[in-house]
Amino acid sequence: MAVKFSNNAVTTLTDSPSAGATSFNVASASLFPTLASGDWTYVSLTSEVVKVTAISGTTFTCDATSNAHASGESVELRMTAELLNDFAEDTEALPLAGGTMTGDVSLGDNVKAKFGAGADLRIYHDGGNSYISDTGAGNLKIKSGAGFDLQTTTGENYLDAVENAAINLYYDNSKKLATTSTGIDVTGSVTCDGFTSTGIDDNATSTAITIDASERVSIKGVDGAPTVQGTGTGNLIIRGRSNSGAIGILQLDKQGDSGNVIDFRSGTTIRGNIGLASDGINVHTGNAGAIYLGGTAAANALDDYEEGTWTPTFLNTTVSAGPNNTTGRYTKIGNIVHVNYYGNGLALAGGTMQMGGLPFTVASSTSYSTFHYVHGTASTGISTGGFFSASTNILTFIQQNSTTEAVWATGSTKYLMISGTYTVA
Repeated sequence: MAVKFSNNAVTTLTDSPSAGATSFNVASASLFPTLASGDWTYVSLTSEVVKVTAISGTTFTCDATSNAHASGESVELRMTAELLNDFAEDTEALPLAGGTMTGDVSLGDNVKAKFGAGADLRIYHDGGNSYISDTGAGNLKIKSGAGFDLQTTTGENYLDAVENAAINLYYDNSKKLATTSTGIDVTGSVTCDGFTSTGIDDNATSTAITIDASERVSIKGVDGAPTVQGTGTGNLIIRGRSNSGAIGILQLDKQGDSGNVIDFRSGTTIRGNIGLASDGINVHTGNAGAIYLGGTAAANALDDYEEGTWTPTFLNTTVSAGPNNTTGRYTKIGNIVHVNYYGNGLALAGGTMQMGGLPFTVASSTSYSTFHYVHGTASTGISTGGFFSASTNILTFIQQNSTTEAVWATGSTKYLMISGTYTVA
């Protein structure tokens, strides 16, 4: 509803309206504006200005005339005070002080809506893309009292934000990342060029952190212990960096100076382990277990390693002095034992040369073993050998260049050196 105008609108009366008339007829209405419902305009009938509220054909509907008029009088749309006053007061016009618009504002391509004293904020369309451009010194702030959504024209989500809650990011309208009170929640996998973390916690006992697209490697808790588990058909490989220096390529650390570092299990049964000692490492097998070298048959089993001392006893004689050293040393690897002994300052009464006290019982005669010995004095000592007596803990000494058992040297300041290897029972 508004006051309407047209240019050069002139016609003549075809009837003679009396004073108080509310309509009149004209020769032609083609030059006058079209009046919709609620619109109006002003025409001059000679010296009287009349408000016309409707035009139908050549009939004008108007407010009551003040004077009578004769047929043939001029009817003109002039720039009158009434017309200008109504235009200034038109409620459909937006005043400078502001107001409410009830229709659209159409701006052509590259025609900008500018805001701010320096036109810092501009909104426009260039024919291909639409822009919100902030060229000022401050920030561009978008505020909402409840939430904020970025969507496609069909309503699919790009992003939504909830006041005092999550910000959600979407891929093809499917939520993939959400902020939480403790961090972020990702739906799907994460691909990144690098990753730095002060700790990872999946807050669950039945799930795991999985690695690679097929989830063939997982990090999780098993029976209360952190576990790296391979679930694929191949091996789980732990590979260190390439390094030719003094620092190892793979380092296993344990809190504390002793105890197991690596346990080898079959299901829940520990088959062996590698542990720390105060001055080295220990390799252990499970009950009745073994380390197998070159195969898994019994012949390949290394089931024992031991070092220690043994105390020899001089048989078939009387020791009246010495020896200065009462113990020998042995090394046992599997069922092979190597022994050695050195003693001097001996005073012996003769007798068949045998010595007891071997740390382990000698195997049966089918595992015959020999040793070498030196006995006597610096000037009269003999160097020959002997054998480990089967199924005993005894060494039997043989005379030089003979198969007869040797005799203990009589006298004082004698010495004895023994070195040999035998198989245990």
